[in-house]
Amino acid sequence: MGQSYTAKCKKCGEEFECCEGDSSMARLIKCDMCGKDCWCRNPLRKGPAIEMLDLSEKPPAQCECGGKFILGAPSRCPKCRSTEIGVALGYGVTMYD
Repeated sequence: MGQSYTAKCKKCGEEFECCEGDSSMARLIKCDMCGKDCWCRNPLRKGPAIEMLDLSEKPPAQCECGGKFILGAPSRCPKCRSTEIGVALGYGVTMYD
């Protein structure tokens, strides 16, 4: 189960949308340098609903920024790339599966 929320960088104050955790049908893989999300089909799940997802089972070898997509890489601020982020006040957290 994962979550989606509006995050706020503790260093620069930038607010941005952030996802953390896998869903039941896809895995969330992040770039280790910029934090860009890459959703990949969960190879353990099969069936027609999974086949409808236009997702690869493997992430690209390299991100546009030069970093690598790694399972478990931390979320990062898109402006300053800091990993020091929190939930922005006044917004909700959405859980997904």
